Amino acid sequence: HQKVQQWIQQQTAFVGVTVLQRGEAYSYAVCGLKKEKEQAKLWTQAEALRSIDALQAQLAADQPIVLGLQVKGMLHRVLDYQPATAAEALAAVFPSAEAADFYVQQVPLEQGALVTVVRRDRVEALVQPLLQAGVWVVQVFIGPFWVQEILPLLPHWTDHLQIGDQKLSVQNQQITGLAKSSAKPSQQFQLGEDTIAEAQLLALSLSFLALTQPEVAGVPLDTVAARRVDFYYKKLFYYTVVGLLGFFFLALLGNYLLFEKYNTEQQSLALEVAQQQNLVAQRDELAAQYRDKKALLGDLLNLGASKASYYADQLAASLPSTLQLTRLSLF
Repeated sequence: HQKVQQWIQQQTAFVGVTVLQRGEAYSYAVCGLKKEKEQAKLWTQAEALRSIDALQAQLAADQPIVLGLQVKGMLHRVLDYQPATAAEALAAVFPSAEAADFYVQQVPLEQGALVTVVRRDRVEALVQPLLQAGVWVVQVFIGPFWVQEILPLLPHWTDHLQIGDQKLSVQNQQITGLAKSSAKPSQQFQLGEDTIAEAQLLALSLSFLALTQPEVAGVPLDTVAARRVDFYYKKLFYYTVVGLLGFFFLALLGNYLLFEKYNTEQQSLALEVAQQQNLVAQRDELAAQYRDKKALLGDLLNLGASKASYYADQLAASLPSTLQLTRLSLF
């Protein structure tokens, strides 16, 4: 499914969503980033959402979601070395665990690693309702340690963060320890022109991770992978249908414009033919009038040679030479 992964990585906007548990209550936090040129711009944020419906009201249609889980049942460790494999990381946190029953994720540090372990069925029980509701989850991450991705963006004096029921100790912009805490997150952080609540930091870090390091993979949930493939082919079908409809529309538009062009030319030619036919009819009418008049006059138009000059000469010879012609009347 390399094409599916490449297509997801080409997305320019991601929303980080975290499922946080305090006591027996669950809540969602949302923070979305959009890539504009060479910058990431915050375009949506929310916290303390108590239902999936409230979560969906914050999301755009077909919005890719990077999901983070920080709930009961997870084990966290700060190690002073980096395990070479997931099995080694699991053994460092839960030595007697069966690898087939657990998901393991680790966030590398310069000298060490942050490891989270959780049972697979626990993750699937939290993710499945979101998938059934139509939320497009493309990656799932576990634990609070992914907030490490944005620690360099926070003030250098930050010494602790409250993520769900875990209080993270921070020193020199790195997580150095954690402990359970019932305190509520209350800090506010200024990032550029935006203000981010402490409860939204994990969601922000996940959307930031998706935009800047899309090759980092979440836990391998088969249901999420299948949904990614289904959604990819759904969008592929959608764009194919839209493309075909656009092609047929342009073809019909081209045919219509071509028809209008030839129809206009035909009407122009028809008008010109009508004018020529009118002229021909006038010519024929004049020719008929000429023939009728010629037939009416008959031989009157052909009277033979005129003898007017001969009679004039005879008259002139018999008249006195002193007479002068002052007026001539011909009948």
